Formats: sequence, structure tokens, C-alpha cells
Amino acid sequence: MDPGYTVTSVIRRIIMDLKTKIAWVCSYITTIAWIIIICSCILYVFGIPHATANDKIFNKCKACHSFEKNKLGPHLQGIVGRQVGSVEGYKYSKALLNRQSLRWTEDNLRAWLTKPKSFIPKTKMIFPGIKKKAELDQLIEYLKTK
Repeated sequence: MDPGYTVTSVIRRIIMDLKTKIAWVCSYITTIAWIIIICSCILYVFGIPHATANDKIFNKCKACHSFEKNKLGPHLQGIVGRQVGSVEGYKYSKALLNRQSLRWTEDNLRAWLTKPKSFIPKTKMIFPGIKKKAELDQLIEYLKTK
């Protein structure tokens, strides 16, 4: 050790260096936190679609349906008022094709979504149905907007 340095002065120097580094790290973390907060706010307001309660009720349907394209089930874009079994490019069951004279009115959708196999026996739709009236009402209202 250099004769001009004492143990106390070395410890003080180390503590001052640590304080400087800690202050820099805290400043850096604070800056990063503010950037994250600002970006999150911008994305929330301008860039990310907000999930509504109605979007969440559609989660029960998402495994087989979408609004853009056919999946395991036909797309549901414009389903309310549409003729049963009429989506082009989708292979319907014979049971559904035999009911093409029907339209997907609110009443028919309600019967179908409550218990599909009771409304159209021998359909290939495996969904058991929605039992809660409030959920069913919410889903039908949501489908009317799409």
C-alpha cells in the first residue's frame, strides 16, 4: 500500500466509488422504468386492441371458429341473419345442409348455442352449449356486431 494512504482513506474512496456506481445504476433503472411506462401507455392508447367482456365470451368459440376464415368450424362473420350452412368452402354435415332453409336469427342462434345437438340432431359440432342465459345473451349481442 502507498504510504500516503491510510486504511480509512481507502475505505472512504471505495464507499464513494460505490455510491457513484449505485447512483448511476438507480438512474439507469429509473430511466428504463419510465421508458417502459411511456411505451405501455402509447401501446394501450394507440396500438393494442382492448379486450372487452364480449371478446372474452367469444373465447368459448375460438377453438373452432374465427371471424376471418374457416377453421374446424365455419367463419362467423355476419352470422346473424345468414342462411344456415351457407359459408363457401366449408364442408358442413348432412344434418346442417338439410336445414339450409333456416336463417341464423337470434332465436335460432339461441336454440343452437344452448344445445346444438338438440336444435340440429347429428350435427358435427361438438360444443355442449351455453347454459347461462346472461352469457348466451352477451354472445348473441357480440355476434350481431361482427
